[in-house]
Amino acid sequence: MDSLAFPQELVDHIIDDLEDDPDSLRAVSLTGRRWYRGTRPYLFFSVELGKRDPLERSKQLLKLLQTTPFLVRCIRILKIRHSESSRGLSWLAKSPHFPHLLRKLWGLSTLDIQGPFLGNMLDLEALPAPLLRHLSLCNIANMDADLQRRSNTGACFPLDKIPDPPCALEVEGEHQTPRLELSGCAEALKTLLLCTASSKGGLPFLRPIVLRVGADIEDEEMHAAYKSILDLCSSTVEDYTVLEDPAANEDQWAPPPAALFEFDRFPRLVDLTVHVNYHFYEPENHPVFPLIIQGLRSLPEGRFWRNLDRVLSDSVFSKLEYVNAAEACIPLLLGNMRNISGRRGIVRVEAIDNPETLRSWEDLGLEGNMHDGGTVVE
Repeated sequence: MDSLAFPQELVDHIIDDLEDDPDSLRAVSLTGRRWYRGTRPYLFFSVELGKRDPLERSKQLLKLLQTTPFLVRCIRILKIRHSESSRGLSWLAKSPHFPHLLRKLWGLSTLDIQGPFLGNMLDLEALPAPLLRHLSLCNIANMDADLQRRSNTGACFPLDKIPDPPCALEVEGEHQTPRLELSGCAEALKTLLLCTASSKGGLPFLRPIVLRVGADIEDEEMHAAYKSILDLCSSTVEDYTVLEDPAANEDQWAPPPAALFEFDRFPRLVDLTVHVNYHFYEPENHPVFPLIIQGLRSLPEGRFWRNLDRVLSDSVFSKLEYVNAAEACIPLLLGNMRNISGRRGIVRVEAIDNPETLRSWEDLGLEGNMHDGGTVVE
């Protein structure tokens, strides 16, 4: 097939169009060397181990990386899953190849481990991934956090190390949002905290834009661990999710730490999602609802209006004549949008005339002039 006079540009264009069709990519990769070379970055971009014969597949993958080193730079996402066929210890505990595999994957940007996994089988000290931006740990029952005996660096996650010799990596066009997801991983989280204490460089996944945390806490130490994680990364988070395990046993369930619901610790927060189990609906006695309400009340309600005020005061909106607002918003708007409601003077804020509205304006020290159909503040 390589003897056919297909221009390389046409080959590349066809392969790019098949990016989301792995079956077709695998098929065209068998037609010739030029096709195979072009499909490798797509076929090996995301690798998953665990669902089907993970011991043998991890062995085969390691052998393939040893014989074809170029593929190392192609693997950007590694997903580790529990195998239903495992007996006793998890397949990771039985695999002699997995630590060697991790040592080779220096270009990972995403590591996603979902258990249940038991035993001290995750030797993540072997992972030299300076580009890791998305770390997800879920249902890992135990990890060895006794690091000082095992590690010269004192860190189980020395993710700031560059492989020796250093390798170049092209990441053109990749703009992955830094993410950190933690659920059911008490020991792993404690280990991660030890890592941050000894890391020489900044770890991208500890400056996440997206943060997802499970609300199920195993012990008191986890309360402190979660608070420490929040203190580390709260300044960058824009999308925050708290998730209760829907399968949690209520008899063994303990309320989550209040620190998870201190929403005001996120100065850049834009999207907030809280998934709460029903439990029983008694607002005063519900284990989570009071924490949510307290967290929402701590948010500075005027921040949105001040930001909007700053935007509308830009010269781009110099011809803005007035702003219409719902009646309930008027006190917040007038109290926080000082630029457009006060200094500029030309902006009018209109609302349906209502005694409660007028009373709110008086409390804010604003004067209203009556006119047909409403009240105008100039």
